Amino acid sequence: MKQASEELIQFLASTDAGLLRIADLYTFKLVNDTVLRYTSADFNINHAGHIYSCKNAGIARSEMSWQIGLSVDDVIIELNPGQNDIIDGLKMVEAFRSGTFDGAEIQLDMAFYTEGWHEEPLILEKLFVGNVDVDEVSGSYVKLSVKSLTELLNTNFPANVYQTACQYALYDKGCKVAKGLYSENSVVNAGSTKKELRVYLVRSVGYYQNGVILFQSGRNINIKKSVKFHENGKVVLSTPLQHDPKAGDSFTIYAGCDKTIAMCKNKFKNLDNFSGTPFIPAADRTL
Repeated sequence: MKQASEELIQFLASTDAGLLRIADLYTFKLVNDTVLRYTSADFNINHAGHIYSCKNAGIARSEMSWQIGLSVDDVIIELNPGQNDIIDGLKMVEAFRSGTFDGAEIQLDMAFYTEGWHEEPLILEKLFVGNVDVDEVSGSYVKLSVKSLTELLNTNFPANVYQTACQYALYDKGCKVAKGLYSENSVVNAGSTKKELRVYLVRSVGYYQNGVILFQSGRNINIKKSVKFHENGKVVLSTPLQHDPKAGDSFTIYAGCDKTIAMCKNKFKNLDNFSGTPFIPAADRTL
Protein backbone atom coordinates (compact mmCIF):
# COMPACT_ATOMS: atom_id res chain seq x y z
CA MET A 1 0.00 0.00 0.00
CA LYS A 2 1.30 3.46 -0.92
CA GLN A 3 1.57 5.57 2.22
CA ALA A 4 1.38 9.37 2.00
CA SER A 5 1.33 11.68 4.99
CA GLU A 6 -1.32 14.38 5.30
CA GLU A 7 1.43 16.95 4.83
CA LEU A 8 2.48 15.33 1.53
CA ILE A 9 -1.11 15.10 0.32
CA GLN A 10 -1.68 18.80 0.97
CA PHE A 11 1.68 19.68 -0.60
CA LEU A 12 0.92 17.77 -3.82
CA ALA A 13 -2.56 19.31 -3.99
CA SER A 14 -1.29 22.88 -3.62
CA THR A 15 2.02 22.86 -5.54
CA ASP A 16 2.40 23.50 -9.24
CA ALA A 17 3.52 20.24 -10.85
CA GLY A 18 6.18 22.08 -12.82
CA LEU A 19 7.86 23.20 -9.60
CA LEU A 20 8.07 19.77 -7.95
CA ARG A 21 11.51 18.49 -7.01
CA ILE A 22 11.45 14.67 -6.97
CA ALA A 23 13.99 11.89 -6.38
CA ASP A 24 13.59 8.11 -6.26
CA LEU A 25 14.80 6.12 -3.25
CA TYR A 26 15.74 2.46 -3.82
CA THR A 27 16.10 -0.07 -0.99
CA PHE A 28 17.58 -3.46 -1.98
CA LYS A 29 17.14 -6.31 0.53
CA LEU A 30 19.43 -9.18 -0.47
CA VAL A 31 18.76 -12.79 0.45
CA ASN A 32 21.72 -12.71 2.88
CA ASP A 33 19.94 -9.87 4.78
CA THR A 34 22.25 -7.16 3.44
CA VAL A 35 20.39 -3.88 2.87
CA LEU A 36 21.59 -1.41 0.21
CA ARG A 37 20.12 2.05 -0.34
CA TYR A 38 20.50 4.25 -3.42
CA THR A 39 18.91 7.38 -4.87
CA SER A 40 18.43 8.75 -8.37
CA ALA A 41 19.50 12.18 -7.11
CA ASP A 42 23.06 13.43 -7.72
CA PHE A 43 23.66 13.80 -3.97
CA ASN A 44 23.14 11.57 -0.93
CA ILE A 45 19.71 11.74 0.72
CA ASN A 46 19.29 11.25 4.46
CA HIS A 47 15.87 9.96 5.48
CA ALA A 48 14.68 8.21 8.65
CA GLY A 49 18.26 7.73 9.79
CA HIS A 50 19.34 6.04 6.55
CA ILE A 51 21.69 7.33 3.86
CA TYR A 52 20.55 6.77 0.27
CA SER A 53 23.75 6.85 -1.77
CA CYS A 54 24.06 8.69 -5.06
CA LYS A 55 27.12 6.55 -5.92
CA ASN A 56 25.14 4.14 -8.07
CA ALA A 57 26.28 5.29 -11.52
CA GLY A 58 22.97 6.67 -12.72
CA ILE A 59 20.22 4.36 -11.51
CA ALA A 60 17.00 4.92 -13.45
CA ARG A 61 13.67 3.19 -13.95
CA SER A 62 10.87 2.85 -16.44
CA GLU A 63 7.45 4.40 -16.04
CA MET A 64 4.96 2.48 -13.90
CA SER A 65 1.26 1.78 -14.13
CA TRP A 66 -1.21 0.03 -11.87
CA GLN A 67 -4.34 -1.94 -12.63
CA ILE A 68 -7.22 -3.08 -10.48
CA GLY A 69 -7.15 -6.82 -9.86
CA LEU A 70 -4.38 -9.39 -9.41
CA SER A 71 -2.28 -8.63 -12.47
CA VAL A 72 1.48 -8.55 -11.92
CA ASP A 73 2.92 -5.04 -12.29
CA ASP A 74 6.59 -4.69 -13.14
CA VAL A 75 9.23 -2.02 -13.55
CA ILE A 76 12.56 -1.98 -15.39
CA ILE A 77 15.57 -0.61 -13.49
CA GLU A 78 18.83 0.20 -15.26
CA LEU A 79 22.22 0.88 -13.69
CA ASN A 80 25.61 1.87 -15.06
CA PRO A 81 27.98 0.97 -12.20
CA GLY A 82 31.52 2.27 -12.28
CA GLN A 83 34.80 0.68 -11.24
CA ASN A 84 34.51 2.19 -7.75
CA ASP A 85 31.03 0.81 -7.01
CA ILE A 86 31.88 -2.10 -4.69
CA ILE A 87 29.61 -4.57 -2.83
CA ASP A 88 31.11 -7.08 -0.38
CA GLY A 89 34.49 -6.77 -2.06
CA LEU A 90 33.06 -7.24 -5.57
CA LYS A 91 32.55 -4.65 -8.25
CA MET A 92 28.83 -4.06 -8.55
CA VAL A 93 28.68 -5.46 -12.09
CA GLU A 94 30.42 -8.64 -10.91
CA ALA A 95 28.00 -8.89 -7.98
CA PHE A 96 25.04 -8.84 -10.35
CA ARG A 97 26.73 -11.36 -12.64
CA SER A 98 27.64 -13.77 -9.82
CA GLY A 99 24.12 -13.93 -8.37
CA THR A 100 24.49 -11.65 -5.34
CA PHE A 101 21.23 -9.88 -6.26
CA ASP A 102 19.27 -12.99 -7.25
CA GLY A 103 16.00 -13.15 -5.30
CA ALA A 104 16.52 -9.69 -3.78
CA GLU A 105 13.55 -7.50 -2.88
CA ILE A 106 13.36 -3.85 -3.93
CA GLN A 107 11.28 -1.14 -2.32
CA LEU A 108 10.92 2.08 -4.27
CA ASP A 109 9.97 5.24 -2.38
CA MET A 110 9.69 8.76 -3.76
CA ALA A 111 11.11 11.89 -2.12
CA PHE A 112 9.46 15.29 -2.68
CA TYR A 113 11.12 18.58 -1.78
CA THR A 114 9.19 21.70 -0.86
CA GLU A 115 11.92 24.36 -0.84
CA GLY A 116 15.37 23.20 -1.90
CA TRP A 117 17.30 19.96 -2.06
CA HIS A 118 18.83 20.65 1.35
CA GLU A 119 15.48 20.35 3.16
CA GLU A 120 14.11 17.15 4.74
CA PRO A 121 12.01 15.51 2.00
CA LEU A 122 8.42 14.40 2.18
CA ILE A 123 8.19 10.70 1.35
CA LEU A 124 5.68 8.63 -0.59
CA GLU A 125 6.38 5.18 0.81
CA LYS A 126 6.19 1.89 -1.05
CA LEU A 127 5.53 3.32 -4.46
CA PHE A 128 6.57 -0.13 -5.67
CA VAL A 129 7.75 -3.33 -3.97
CA GLY A 130 8.89 -6.37 -5.90
CA ASN A 131 11.45 -9.12 -6.51
CA VAL A 132 14.53 -8.74 -8.67
CA ASP A 133 15.17 -10.65 -11.88
CA VAL A 134 18.55 -9.82 -13.45
CA ASP A 135 17.85 -9.56 -17.18
CA GLU A 136 21.13 -8.33 -18.60
CA VAL A 137 24.70 -7.69 -17.39
CA SER A 138 27.27 -6.47 -19.89
CA GLY A 139 30.30 -4.24 -19.47
CA SER A 140 29.16 -1.47 -17.14
CA TYR A 141 25.44 -1.89 -17.81
CA VAL A 142 22.87 -3.77 -15.72
CA LYS A 143 19.19 -4.23 -16.51
CA LEU A 144 16.78 -5.50 -13.86
CA SER A 145 13.17 -6.56 -14.20
CA VAL A 146 11.30 -6.13 -10.92
CA LYS A 147 7.94 -7.84 -10.61
CA SER A 148 5.36 -6.88 -8.01
CA LEU A 149 4.91 -9.21 -5.02
CA THR A 150 1.55 -10.24 -6.51
CA GLU A 151 3.68 -12.55 -8.66
CA LEU A 152 3.89 -14.81 -5.59
CA LEU A 153 0.22 -15.66 -6.16
CA ASN A 154 1.25 -17.50 -9.33
CA THR A 155 1.62 -20.86 -7.58
CA ASN A 156 0.67 -24.29 -8.78
CA PHE A 157 -2.57 -25.80 -7.58
CA PRO A 158 -2.75 -28.14 -5.84
CA ALA A 159 0.29 -27.00 -3.87
CA ASN A 160 1.34 -30.54 -2.92
CA VAL A 161 2.06 -33.14 -5.57
CA TYR A 162 2.53 -36.84 -4.89
CA GLN A 163 5.79 -37.91 -6.50
CA THR A 164 8.65 -40.30 -5.89
CA ALA A 165 11.32 -37.63 -5.39
CA CYS A 166 11.51 -35.32 -2.38
CA GLN A 167 9.86 -31.95 -3.02
CA TYR A 168 12.11 -29.95 -0.71
CA ALA A 169 15.26 -28.14 -1.79
CA LEU A 170 18.31 -29.40 0.07
CA TYR A 171 19.01 -27.32 3.22
CA ASP A 172 15.71 -25.39 3.04
CA LYS A 173 13.24 -25.02 5.91
CA GLY A 174 11.35 -28.16 4.91
CA CYS A 175 14.47 -30.28 4.49
CA LYS A 176 16.04 -29.04 7.76
CA VAL A 177 19.49 -30.49 6.97
CA ALA A 178 22.24 -28.32 8.50
CA LYS A 179 24.29 -27.06 5.55
CA GLY A 180 27.50 -26.67 7.53
CA LEU A 181 27.63 -30.38 8.41
CA TYR A 182 27.83 -31.42 4.77
CA SER A 183 30.46 -29.01 3.47
CA GLU A 184 34.23 -28.88 3.16
CA ASN A 185 36.83 -26.14 2.73
CA SER A 186 39.68 -26.67 0.31
CA VAL A 187 41.81 -24.95 -2.34
CA VAL A 188 42.26 -25.19 -6.09
CA ASN A 189 45.35 -27.10 -7.26
CA ALA A 190 47.55 -26.47 -10.30
CA GLY A 191 46.21 -27.66 -13.65
CA SER A 192 42.66 -26.47 -13.03
CA THR A 193 40.51 -24.89 -15.75
CA LYS A 194 37.31 -22.84 -15.74
CA LYS A 195 35.28 -26.05 -16.06
CA GLU A 196 37.42 -28.66 -14.27
CA LEU A 197 39.01 -28.05 -10.88
CA ARG A 198 41.90 -30.13 -9.61
CA VAL A 199 41.22 -30.46 -5.89
CA TYR A 200 41.82 -32.62 -2.86
CA LEU A 201 38.65 -33.44 -0.93
CA VAL A 202 38.38 -35.60 2.16
CA ARG A 203 34.98 -37.08 1.40
CA SER A 204 34.56 -39.93 -1.07
CA VAL A 205 34.07 -39.69 -4.84
CA GLY A 206 30.56 -38.56 -5.80
CA TYR A 207 29.80 -37.04 -2.40
CA TYR A 208 29.55 -33.48 -3.77
CA GLN A 209 27.92 -34.36 -7.09
CA ASN A 210 24.87 -32.12 -7.75
CA GLY A 211 26.11 -29.86 -4.99
CA VAL A 212 27.38 -26.27 -5.03
CA ILE A 213 30.84 -24.73 -4.84
CA LEU A 214 31.37 -21.18 -3.51
CA PHE A 215 34.70 -19.43 -4.06
CA GLN A 216 36.13 -17.62 -1.03
CA SER A 217 39.16 -15.96 -2.66
CA GLY A 218 40.73 -15.18 -6.00
CA ARG A 219 39.13 -13.53 -9.03
CA ASN A 220 36.08 -15.81 -8.70
CA ILE A 221 35.37 -14.78 -5.09
CA ASN A 222 31.67 -15.02 -4.10
CA ILE A 223 30.83 -16.87 -7.33
CA LYS A 224 28.69 -20.01 -6.96
CA LYS A 225 28.60 -22.87 -9.42
CA SER A 226 26.74 -26.19 -9.55
CA VAL A 227 28.85 -29.34 -9.38
CA LYS A 228 28.18 -31.69 -12.28
CA PHE A 229 30.62 -34.46 -11.31
CA HIS A 230 32.79 -35.17 -8.28
CA GLU A 231 35.55 -37.53 -9.36
CA ASN A 232 38.84 -38.64 -7.85
CA GLY A 233 40.87 -35.45 -7.38
CA LYS A 234 38.62 -33.47 -9.65
CA VAL A 235 35.38 -31.45 -9.60
CA VAL A 236 33.61 -30.77 -12.89
CA LEU A 237 31.32 -27.72 -12.94
CA SER A 238 28.00 -27.49 -14.77
CA THR A 239 29.00 -24.18 -16.37
CA PRO A 240 32.47 -22.60 -16.67
CA LEU A 241 33.79 -19.99 -14.30
CA GLN A 242 34.15 -16.45 -15.56
CA HIS A 243 37.84 -16.28 -14.64
CA ASP A 244 40.60 -18.87 -14.74
CA PRO A 245 41.11 -20.28 -11.23
CA LYS A 246 44.58 -20.06 -9.73
CA ALA A 247 46.35 -22.57 -7.51
CA GLY A 248 45.58 -21.65 -3.90
CA ASP A 249 42.15 -20.10 -4.56
CA SER A 250 40.02 -21.20 -1.61
CA PHE A 251 36.45 -22.44 -1.78
CA THR A 252 33.69 -24.13 0.18
CA ILE A 253 31.89 -27.05 -1.42
CA TYR A 254 28.49 -28.32 -0.30
CA ALA A 255 27.04 -31.79 -0.75
CA GLY A 256 24.32 -32.42 -3.29
CA CYS A 257 21.24 -34.62 -3.17
CA ASP A 258 19.44 -36.69 -5.83
CA LYS A 259 16.18 -36.40 -3.81
CA THR A 260 15.77 -40.18 -3.43
CA ILE A 261 14.67 -41.79 -0.19
CA ALA A 262 17.86 -43.87 -0.14
CA MET A 263 20.13 -40.81 -0.21
CA CYS A 264 18.01 -39.00 2.36
CA LYS A 265 18.28 -41.97 4.71
CA ASN A 266 21.88 -43.06 4.18
CA LYS A 267 23.73 -39.83 3.40
CA PHE A 268 21.85 -37.22 5.39
CA LYS A 269 20.13 -39.35 8.07
CA ASN A 270 17.07 -37.20 7.43
CA LEU A 271 14.31 -39.69 6.67
CA ASP A 272 11.85 -37.98 9.02
CA ASN A 273 11.79 -34.95 6.72
CA PHE A 274 11.67 -36.78 3.37
CA SER A 275 8.68 -35.38 1.45
CA GLY A 276 8.57 -37.85 -1.46
CA THR A 277 6.07 -40.70 -1.83
CA PRO A 278 8.09 -43.50 -3.49
CA PHE A 279 5.65 -46.27 -2.57
CA ILE A 280 2.59 -44.83 -4.30
CA PRO A 281 1.91 -46.74 -7.56
CA ALA A 282 2.91 -44.96 -10.75
CA ALA A 283 0.17 -43.39 -12.88
CA ASP A 284 0.38 -46.19 -15.47
CA ARG A 285 -0.43 -48.92 -12.96
CA THR A 286 -3.66 -50.28 -11.56
CA LEU A 287 -4.31 -52.22 -8.38
